[in-house]
Amino acid sequence: MVYVSPHNDLHNKVIFINQKNIATKGKEMVKTEKKPEIAFLFLCDAHELASSNKWNCYGIFNIFNVWDFPALREASFVIYAYNIFKSEKISLTWIDPKGKRKILGKAQCPKSKEPYGFHRIAQHLMIPIKAEGIHFFEGSIGSTSKKIPIIVNKFPWPELSEEEIKKALEDPHSVRSARMEIVCNKCGRKHTFEVHLDPNAKNTPGTIKFPKSGRFKCKTKTCSTIIPTKDIEGRARSLLGKSTSFLKR
Repeated sequence: MVYVSPHNDLHNKVIFINQKNIATKGKEMVKTEKKPEIAFLFLCDAHELASSNKWNCYGIFNIFNVWDFPALREASFVIYAYNIFKSEKISLTWIDPKGKRKILGKAQCPKSKEPYGFHRIAQHLMIPIKAEGIHFFEGSIGSTSKKIPIIVNKFPWPELSEEEIKKALEDPHSVRSARMEIVCNKCGRKHTFEVHLDPNAKNTPGTIKFPKSGRFKCKTKTCSTIIPTKDIEGRARSLLGKSTSFLKR
């Protein structure tokens, strides 16, 4: 048994005894449940489970550079949490500069079998971006939440003058075509778009041109999802005319 004197510095504070949370007041012992805690969270390009129960996380970042809105970007959302001694609800939320919230994912986190109730949670998400400025990514486990700021910058539209295009076409090491593959979130169908440095070049068989409207309709028997493409086209066009040696760095 542990006693805490009213004059002790630990009076009315939380202490840990045999991994059980005890709220103490004078000599009276009142048991309380541990609350889930989030140690840290971050965004990265991709994650994978490696050997020895380790994770590999690639390209940790906190800035999105976009060419147009609305944009749809992929990222892995990673949370390290502890005190997960029972099954808890998880919620992943995107918050825009005006405070508008959009829940991107929900799941049930199982009870941890590790010491201190430790848990690692990762989810690959599609993030809708509608404006530049400071956004927030929020992860919630049970009644606990933590958020991180994410900066969204808008890049100028990539355009080359006739002289720049001519010079790039004369360089055998310049990028003359770029492809972007878009996967429909609803039906999973893949669409491959292609852009060219030479405005008179024809598309490779099996690829399609970006629509001028910036909106592509996924046409299948069971799907008619509208996919925003202007930002993706900007990413592709930003590669045109660049030196291939520069892109390999």
